[in-house]
Amino acid sequence: MQGWRPDPEQSVQNGASSACTQHPRTPLWRQFSATFVQGLTRTLAQQGGCLCRDRCSRRGKRHQTKVSLSAALRRPLWMAQVTAQVWKLLWGEETPPPGCGLPEVLRITSFSHASRRRWSRTFSWGVKSHARMGDVVEDEVQFYTKAERYWQEVPPTVDGMLGGYGSISTIDINSSKKFLKRFLGEGQGKTGTSCALDCGAGIGRITKRLLLPLFRAVDMVDVTPEFLEKARAYLGEEGKRVDNYYCCGLQDFQPQPGRYDVIWIQWVIGHLTDEHLVGFLRRCRGGLRPGGLIVVKDNVAHEGVILDEVDSSVCRDLPTLRGLIQRAGLQVLREERQENFPKDIYPVQTLALR
Repeated sequence: MQGWRPDPEQSVQNGASSACTQHPRTPLWRQFSATFVQGLTRTLAQQGGCLCRDRCSRRGKRHQTKVSLSAALRRPLWMAQVTAQVWKLLWGEETPPPGCGLPEVLRITSFSHASRRRWSRTFSWGVKSHARMGDVVEDEVQFYTKAERYWQEVPPTVDGMLGGYGSISTIDINSSKKFLKRFLGEGQGKTGTSCALDCGAGIGRITKRLLLPLFRAVDMVDVTPEFLEKARAYLGEEGKRVDNYYCCGLQDFQPQPGRYDVIWIQWVIGHLTDEHLVGFLRRCRGGLRPGGLIVVKDNVAHEGVILDEVDSSVCRDLPTLRGLIQRAGLQVLREERQENFPKDIYPVQTLALR
């Protein structure tokens, strides 16, 4: 899936609509549009096939090197090959499930809303990476405002919090619990279990399944008031141990000094500029109890900084993230890559900081 990366400008020239590619609920085949089919055409051409209406010797004027997907779908002779190639490109497997035609493949791989763009390596084709955050975010106010508007339209459900990947929630929580338990306990160098802070908490998925079972009290902070309101019902009886619901962007949030044993920051640092992330981590450091711990868990890019214009977030590579952590005066105690996630999402890294 990472081998072919088309030029995004080519997709516009070849008929891909930028409005379609950015709409949260646009069908998958429209999101990939002409650029996607151009890749399929090249793949088929290597096997001696093409998507021309008539036979061609690849020298005549009738030979098409660029076609629309809708035109390709109208040619039944190519349906089986196109279906197999779509499946292979998306999922890395040689053949789709038995009886699964192209409409079913597209339905299976459809995306519930645009936050999957941030997760999915499928959507990284043709996405330009940048060396610095400053090359990506030109208007800081717009960067934050656009993100807030995006999340206001996301349904307050586990599936909504995970960008349509609700099925990975249990895998995620179990891995996080195993990672965190290494540090908890009593004695020299261990982290207490009095109070934790859930940053970018949403409806409280992490609070409910990870933090409340391990800590006596939890605070939650999120920029979307509807999520925090939903959290009160979602958490149920255990929600009584949530002391504070803070509705605030992390760029402005000030943790109470010396209150927290663990500050958990998951899938939210991409919504902060570099300077605001460094400042927030510094404030988190001041919010820790003795022996306290900051945990950052997020997607990492393969290289540089990648902007998702839909939900107004960035995905940084590990060297960039480590540099920001160092600037905040923190050290990485342990680093671990998340296992058993779908192959089509960016790698997820967990870092314990102190």
